[in-house]
Amino acid sequence: MAARRQKLRQQKAQQLLVEGQDDQHVVWHLCEQHGLPEEFDVEMPGDAEDAGGIEAVVQELLVGLPVRLKQRNIRTLGIMIWNHDRRR
Repeated sequence: MAARRQKLRQQKAQQLLVEGQDDQHVVWHLCEQHGLPEEFDVEMPGDAEDAGGIEAVVQELLVGLPVRLKQRNIRTLGIMIWNHDRRR
């Protein structure tokens, strides 16, 4: 837990939270293709790979929001979650 807190303190002022590695890589690739500077972090909450599905990842993301929002260095916080429920 201390390592996680240390990681949070070293983050950039602009952060984008994503639900998985695929989303993380898509954002990085789009930034690279369009020549956008690395002015923000793209992060997954916790160990998304072992989280037990999208519901667990989203729950961990929501539970961690109050802590992130209280950090002094946060200027911008974005959340990218894809709706996996294809029923309409």
